[in-house]
Amino acid sequence: MDSLNMYFVEQHQVKLVHEAVPDPGPNEVLVKTSKTLISTGTETICLERRFEPGSHYDRWVQYPFPPGYSLAGSIVAVGSGVSDFEPGQRVAIRANHRQYVLTSPQRLYRIPDGVSDEEATWFG
Repeated sequence: MDSLNMYFVEQHQVKLVHEAVPDPGPNEVLVKTSKTLISTGTETICLERRFEPGSHYDRWVQYPFPPGYSLAGSIVAVGSGVSDFEPGQRVAIRANHRQYVLTSPQRLYRIPDGVSDEEATWFG
């Protein structure tokens, strides 16, 4: 399975990249993204390099740079040792703009019934 992931490859240039998605290992969870929060402020600052040399952003934004920091989705698979989550559950996570995210269960937040995936992206 492939994941379609976004990268800022240089100033003013965005590229979508297909990358292999590994199966979850022990104590890992695979999440398929349904919504991801795009901040016009943060993403624009990073894509256009609107920051001073030596600043936090200058140290953080190194091309190719995977933007994004908050998304919602559903668990598609869990590795051995994961007992608190199961496939089909909706979760939110602080992660880059990715189609699939492989992560530890400790980084996940359950999305309550009545909260849409779009609303859940704002949790961070």
